[in-house]
Amino acid sequence: MVVFVKEFGSWEKAAQACAGYDSQAIIEKVYQSALKVKSGEAVYERDSVLFDRVQYSWPVLSALMWVAAQNEGRLNVIDFGGALGTSYYQNQKFLESLKDVRWNIVEQEKFVEIGKKDFENQQLKFYSDLDVCMRDTGAPVVLFSGVLQYLQNPYGILKKIKSANVKVIIFDMTPFHLGKQDRIVIQSVPRSIYKARYPSWIFSEAQFLAFFKNDSVLESFENFRGILTNDTVFKGYLIRLNH
Repeated sequence: MVVFVKEFGSWEKAAQACAGYDSQAIIEKVYQSALKVKSGEAVYERDSVLFDRVQYSWPVLSALMWVAAQNEGRLNVIDFGGALGTSYYQNQKFLESLKDVRWNIVEQEKFVEIGKKDFENQQLKFYSDLDVCMRDTGAPVVLFSGVLQYLQNPYGILKKIKSANVKVIIFDMTPFHLGKQDRIVIQSVPRSIYKARYPSWIFSEAQFLAFFKNDSVLESFENFRGILTNDTVFKGYLIRLNH
């Protein structure tokens, strides 16, 4: 369950009331959990929580395989905010069937340092700068898996991606509501995971889709509902950019 506890008028005010994802205690917890997945001691982790079976996002996996099918079995993806490889390890069993995989994670500097030291391999790479990652990899697809809402300037990032050579964007676990304007709220993380509160957007679905009015929305899918207002829903989108 995702709980939004309060609405704010600005991102800055919401951020002042939060303890964010960059705290050392949270990074360490994510690191230890990711190590267990890498070593085979655990099957899957998400937000530092370990699971005894993989919880797939089948629409995302289908989208990734669809992209690879159009590129002779090759997948070159930028995973924006991908932590230490959560989605990479989540889908690894299926990625192994592809001819070639390049999984490029763009993250905070602290995660990148850990990623390069303990997780990077021939397939999995880490970058702290989106521009550098797009330039060096030429990746045609970007994945935002439960990440876009935590960016202070999400549309600025999307504009940068649209101006590059990216052909497809995959969104997953993104909160939307039916109103005309984006909302800024605080998301409270359950204490069973770790103690944290984040500023978060709840996007106006109409405003979000208007941003992509010249592109092709190929599919959408619903994940689950958040708790703040009755019209909040988490969704995913597969969008092909029409340059």
